[in-house]
Amino acid sequence: MRGFSKLAATVALLGVCSMVGAAPVTFQNGQTTPFIGGTYNGTQDTILFWSTDSNKNNGAYPALYSAGVNSHILIQFDVSALAGHGTVQSATLKLVQENSGQADATFTYSVYQLADANAGWQEGNKNYGNATAGDVTWDWKIYNTVGWAGAGPYDGGANDHGNRGASNAGVDYVATALATPTYVQKQDSSNNGTVHNISLPASLVTQWISGTNAGLIIISNGNMATNTARFGSSETYLGATYYPSLEVTMVPEPTAGILLLGAGVLAFGRRRRA
Repeated sequence: MRGFSKLAATVALLGVCSMVGAAPVTFQNGQTTPFIGGTYNGTQDTILFWSTDSNKNNGAYPALYSAGVNSHILIQFDVSALAGHGTVQSATLKLVQENSGQADATFTYSVYQLADANAGWQEGNKNYGNATAGDVTWDWKIYNTVGWAGAGPYDGGANDHGNRGASNAGVDYVATALATPTYVQKQDSSNNGTVHNISLPASLVTQWISGTNAGLIIISNGNMATNTARFGSSETYLGATYYPSLEVTMVPEPTAGILLLGAGVLAFGRRRRA
């Protein structure tokens, strides 16, 4: 019994030491890069916007917005600095609301995992400007050489509207939403600054650390005329408090010292039994 008690104490000790070390780290442009220092600029965020010219790039647009079938949000965080620093316990995407000045309305938007096949997009640096080689647009994952995974043959016609923009569930993005939050829109902009905290699966962030990281796509059930889910981008004029961020809580792996301490407790228990 005494040996069993020592074993139980060791297991508890290891568990407590791991949990005590759990701490959130935040990925947000302009902040310190977790663990390795320096300024973090690993967030990519942009809008895929369909219009009469669907090869505009919006990597430098000062807001993120999604309005039904016409515009989607893409966002990705480089979390590779977390490699080797423990196990992901939880993750929260934080978006800060910018009101569009449209009529009062309540609607939803959905956050999806962008398909691995659509990894490799680059936000670009245009503010609704003509895309150049490598930019992401509604028509192209990589302008003008690589199309979206779900896109059919490109003919430049009106039928390409729903055929592009990473719009095809199950091909361009995982069909089951990670979250479907509510968006409350106020014409008087009184909801400006509302923080949307969106839980993401720890397993997804774990994949991003050492595997494929295509990021996320956000699609609302609103429309451009009346209901637009609008958030600050990393290029917003409203300041860093409106930048999107990803908060990840890590549980460090037991250190060598803790493991040796546990081994010592077990050895002590064996000697007592003898």
